[in-house]
Amino acid sequence: MNPEESPLPQYGHHMVFDTRNRMAIMYGGHWSITGTSRHGYSDGVWTYDYPSDSWTKVDTATSLPSRYWHTLAYDEDRGNMIVFGGSGMRDAILDDTWLYDLSTNTWERLYTDEKPSGRENSALVYDPVHEKFILFGGLREIGEPPLNDLWVLDIAEGTWREVFSEPVSTDGEDDEPSQTGIPGFPLPSIILSMALIMILLAGGRNSSNGVISAQAGWRARVQITLPAFSRIHGNARDIW
Repeated sequence: MNPEESPLPQYGHHMVFDTRNRMAIMYGGHWSITGTSRHGYSDGVWTYDYPSDSWTKVDTATSLPSRYWHTLAYDEDRGNMIVFGGSGMRDAILDDTWLYDLSTNTWERLYTDEKPSGRENSALVYDPVHEKFILFGGLREIGEPPLNDLWVLDIAEGTWREVFSEPVSTDGEDDEPSQTGIPGFPLPSIILSMALIMILLAGGRNSSNGVISAQAGWRARVQITLPAFSRIHGNARDIW
């Protein structure tokens, strides 16, 4: 596939799938043009439609500070998405929360009494059963230990709440040794899970430190093949 228009080559962006409109949505990233010194931070929203093989830059009524290495999740019940944190201009670590309404293409900042500390490369998912967003971990600064805190965002109440839990014991006789460091999850199951859930990946930075454009196209694979990743998760080689 070769769409006529596409986002600039970049990394540190995020994609979700809009189940209502049946298209992928991409936000943010650090773009760079190979062979030049031109680079910058994106604040744009792009949508990708698979049947027509077309990217569209969304004309948003409002915007938020440009960023990359943020986290993004889609709320299938309300038809909106949440962006939290990331790195901004001059690599400033951000701790803000933004709600994007897909019906009006507008951003709204959410102000809460409590919130997670500023971070990048955290994980955020939407829990449709409890209608809440769940955030875990991330990095404050390169070289510092990763965070392991867990937070829940309730849009209806407009609150972030930290969740505390007791560590799970792995001293039982029935525990299987783990090749991943995650109790109960051996390496093959982790690899298979990654292969099954990685549906949409656009652009990124590969192992040779080159920035890849989203124009690389979709590739259909019969066998399970994992894209190449760098040390920091979230970097993909092309569109899959």
